[in-house]
Amino acid sequence: MARMIHTHVDADRDTLEIFVAAAQSEAAYVHTPQRPATVTKEDAPLVALKLLEASGWTQDSLGGPVEHALKGLAKHIQNVAAAEEAARKEAEEEEARKAAQEEARKAEEAAALDAEALALLNAYRLTNGRPARKSLDEITDARSRDGWRLIAREARKMHAQPEPEAAPEPPARFTVAQSQKRPHHWLLLDGERPDKAAAFWSEADAQRGLVNAQNGITYFFEPLSNHF
Repeated sequence: MARMIHTHVDADRDTLEIFVAAAQSEAAYVHTPQRPATVTKEDAPLVALKLLEASGWTQDSLGGPVEHALKGLAKHIQNVAAAEEAARKEAEEEEARKAAQEEARKAEEAAALDAEALALLNAYRLTNGRPARKSLDEITDARSRDGWRLIAREARKMHAQPEPEAAPEPPARFTVAQSQKRPHHWLLLDGERPDKAAAFWSEADAQRGLVNAQNGITYFFEPLSNHF
């Protein structure tokens, strides 16, 4: 509930009541016989200054307490206005900077697209024995220029599509390894017979055995424990 802190009564018995606005943070109600007005904390210095000035008080830093208070209020209001103006200008400059950056980005993108469109156009012309163009602007028909730009956009989409991933190759059934217990032996290993191996006297023989095994030739397989 609002709390009244001051009532002013003039010579004609008209009243002006000031309340602390309990429903709002840092605000006051100024109540007259008409509708009450809300004065925020930010607006209060200016309202107070204008009320004092309208009542005949003047600003004077060397005067009495009231004149000195008016000078302080005026300085505060001036500082707040300057800060708000600086913030407004900074916001406008930032907005203008972002707009300029966006325009530059669009211009750069347009130039890149025109360069790609020109490259596609010249590739087409050269395959037909016609001289290359130096600029897309050499095409007088605007619809034709836009058509080559459209082709360049579609080419971008095609290049942007990811390459299909190759299916992983199944593990090889046969592999060649050197024996640990008999280093002079080379082994042909069969993934379907993990406990056995065919032994050869050299790596070259084992590699030839690998090719033969892949082609269906069989070898004698002894226990793998003989070698590992």
